[in-house]
Amino acid sequence: MKLSNKLIVLILLLVALPMTGIGLYAIYMSVDNNRYQFNNRLKNQVAQQAFTLEHYFSDTHSILELLSRNTSLIEYIQRSQNNQRYTLLLPQILDNFAQYIQSYPKIDEIQLIRPNGLIDARLAADFSPINEQWLTQTSWFDKLDQTIDLQFIFASEQPMFPSLYAIRKLELANKSHWGYLLIKVNPETIHNVIHNIVGDSGINVLVDRQGEILVSSFSYPSRKLPQYLNNQLQSTSANLIQTYFNDQDLLIAKQPINGDFVLATAVPSNELAITKHISYIVLFAVLISMLLTSWLIFFSLEKLILKPIAQLNAASKSIASGKLVMRLPSNRNDEMGRLFESFNRMVNSIKQARSSIEDYKDHLEEKVQSRTLALQNANRELTQARILAEQASELKSRFLANMSHEIRTPLTAICGFTEQALVHQNDAQLRNELLEKVLSSSNHLMSLISDILDLSKIESGKLEVESISVELSQMLTELSNIAEKLCQEKALAFTINLADALPAKFKSDPTRLKQILINLVSNAVKFTHEGSIKIEVAYDPLSQHLSFSILDTGIGLSTKAQAKLFQPFVQADSSTTRKYGGTGLGLAVSQSLAECLAGSISVRSQEGKGSVFTLTLDLSQQQVANLTSITLNNSLLKKATTQLDLSTAEILLAEDNPDNQRLIQLILAPTKVNIQVVNNGQEAVEKCLIEDFDLVLMDMQMPIMGGLEATQLIRQTGFEQPIIALTANVMREEISHYLEQGCNGHIAKPIDSSILLETLAKYLLNDNQQAQAIDFEQIAANLKNNEDVQQLTDEFSRKLPGQLAEMQQALNSEDFQQLALIAHTLKGNSASFGKQELAKPAAELEQAAYTCNISLVQKKFVNLQSLITSQNFKEA
Repeated sequence: MKLSNKLIVLILLLVALPMTGIGLYAIYMSVDNNRYQFNNRLKNQVAQQAFTLEHYFSDTHSILELLSRNTSLIEYIQRSQNNQRYTLLLPQILDNFAQYIQSYPKIDEIQLIRPNGLIDARLAADFSPINEQWLTQTSWFDKLDQTIDLQFIFASEQPMFPSLYAIRKLELANKSHWGYLLIKVNPETIHNVIHNIVGDSGINVLVDRQGEILVSSFSYPSRKLPQYLNNQLQSTSANLIQTYFNDQDLLIAKQPINGDFVLATAVPSNELAITKHISYIVLFAVLISMLLTSWLIFFSLEKLILKPIAQLNAASKSIASGKLVMRLPSNRNDEMGRLFESFNRMVNSIKQARSSIEDYKDHLEEKVQSRTLALQNANRELTQARILAEQASELKSRFLANMSHEIRTPLTAICGFTEQALVHQNDAQLRNELLEKVLSSSNHLMSLISDILDLSKIESGKLEVESISVELSQMLTELSNIAEKLCQEKALAFTINLADALPAKFKSDPTRLKQILINLVSNAVKFTHEGSIKIEVAYDPLSQHLSFSILDTGIGLSTKAQAKLFQPFVQADSSTTRKYGGTGLGLAVSQSLAECLAGSISVRSQEGKGSVFTLTLDLSQQQVANLTSITLNNSLLKKATTQLDLSTAEILLAEDNPDNQRLIQLILAPTKVNIQVVNNGQEAVEKCLIEDFDLVLMDMQMPIMGGLEATQLIRQTGFEQPIIALTANVMREEISHYLEQGCNGHIAKPIDSSILLETLAKYLLNDNQQAQAIDFEQIAANLKNNEDVQQLTDEFSRKLPGQLAEMQQALNSEDFQQLALIAHTLKGNSASFGKQELAKPAAELEQAAYTCNISLVQKKFVNLQSLITSQNFKEA
């Protein structure tokens, strides 16, 4: 079946048939609704008319009943019964009749009648004289029923305009019949009601119980209705009647009136048929519209879809036959137009693909040769990459071998000298010399590990550099101080030359910049046996380059060595490594750091005569002003004093470890500082609330309340003085967290005496120049030989067996909290008193105690116990 035929069927099924059904249903509902409205209209009409007539009859009955109770009329009736001059009351009765006629305009005449029809009294509204004294000659007198108290009688005195008489039976006191009171009522109201018909051809009729037509809106040859129609009207089964009368089919609505009459309102049935005819005409119009709509839908679909599909089909056949010149019109701005555009693009793509295939066939040999050359080049590149990978592997293997040697060398020294120091405890001078060698080897090992970590961060892209203000004078002063000290150790001359115009300040990372320069100076000193070391600083305003040159008269470098100088894991040659040591990481790390600071390191050297290493920083991306002549601060070049006077300062120490409390007090004793000690954070908060302190040293890990929580509470009280964190957690994230919570700085554990003193001087001395002139390292060195410090260290060693017994007791009772507290105390004290080998096992035992894993705790305790007992400590 064609698509067009399918569309016709679909339109008929989905449009024509539903619309036809809807139209038929609408016609049916319309006819039914019209019939319902027509019936309701007929019922409402007869109900309204019946209500009007009921009110009319009821009002007339009320007037008649009121008149019958008139005292004059009652007295007249009684006198006439007794023949007592009752005629004297006639004027008064007539006067009463006149009042009623005047009050009720619808009354035409009032009569007082004897049972035999004699008129005793009469008064007409128009004052017309009486024609007959007796009513026996009237056509309606015979209808009077003495058994009925009230009755209405219609008299057909005029065609289609009958008179209405309301008659009230009058009785004597003994209930005997005296006569009648008659009111002739104007029938205009009844006439208006009867002649108010429904529509143009409707009829109204008022009949009595016998079917006699009393009033009607139409002429009928007989005064009585047919018996079948009267039976239907008198029936109470239905208010609507469908019947045939007066030569037409009628729909009659009936309503009883006053119990004696029936009001019938009728309309011909053909009026409803006219409504049906109109509905059928509307249905025919709907069907015609439906057919036209279906045709228009099909025509539109044929134009919009069928014809374009036919075009697309023809174009597809043309393309399938190999004719790629066929194109579809794409001027339509709809989905079909976009489909034609896509089809045309597809044809163009096919045409281009065919052209490409033909071109590919024509140049296949050339492409094969080109591909062969590309494969050869790729093979060469792979070979070179393999060689580079092997070289990198060899370099890393060599680096690991060097690292193994470099790390094992200071570790061997540390272990050996420490063991000898333990053996020669009684010889204080020898032990101090051994411990100084341990410290020197530890510093060398720390420097080595720092280089490895820096290189790792640089290669992983995780190295973070700051961009803050750098004071060139201060930085060069510190660098000169370090360089001069290194040169003095090897009896080398040292000079520093500064250009006349240098930036006083610029933005960089002062820590990393100082690290680079110290590394270059250290290398220069390391490879120079005699002669001098010189530092030159210059600035080029045009290029905005700041340069630091370190000149030495050392062994120099060959051209080959200079080429691989800044490669990681590489030194000038293996003989250099054997003679001078080192890992070859320093310059590689320095070059990488220089690049992070928007700079670079270059080298000029001549073997046997010396080298010049130059660090150049590019400052063109920042505003550099105030070029001036830089002078070094002599107070920094030469420490003038080893005295630190803090006698006017009040500080608070929050530390839970009694040994650490005594150690810090001993370190600070020469400064004469006023120090108060508390055991936990809660006591620190209470102290700060009642006393004023210039500085607080806050241990971060304490019982009851930790240092971090105490710092937050102290800051909330309005305390603004410095709070310094004492902590073994020196990770960048931890330190940043402490600073965010209110700390001003931190001091790492184990506590370095020189750092502690320098920190206190920084915050407590008002004169910055005075603080810079103090030799904190010398003060710290003096403390090492202090008898009290030495006594405290010995006391710590003697307490170790007792602490071990306390831990054993806590372990036996499974008091993990107490065990963790003792292990934490031991961890902090061991590092502070030179027993670093105990710090790690104590920390592992502390962590195990927090897990409450008894087997793990026992294992860590055995490790710590064996280490302590092997040291031959004696309990005090």
